[in-house]
Amino acid sequence: MSMNPFQLFNTWYSEELEKSTASIPSACCLSSNGLDGYPNTRFVSLKEVKDHAFIITGPLKSRKGLEMEKSSKVSLTFW
Repeated sequence: MSMNPFQLFNTWYSEELEKSTASIPSACCLSSNGLDGYPNTRFVSLKEVKDHAFIITGPLKSRKGLEMEKSSKVSLTFW
């Protein structure tokens, strides 16, 4: 078993996509620090994992994009 967290995630995620009955299996919960300093959470869709980064949907100049530009400390939750 690989100890690389991105390889482990890709293995798990590929298996889940094959078995999932969810209408949007790529849905995940993104939490970030809001521009006002308070936590901000929204649901997004994972497009891909590339170059040790999770690529999600949405424009860079959206509220979410501006928050991530200010602080890259974010979390993604899958279920």
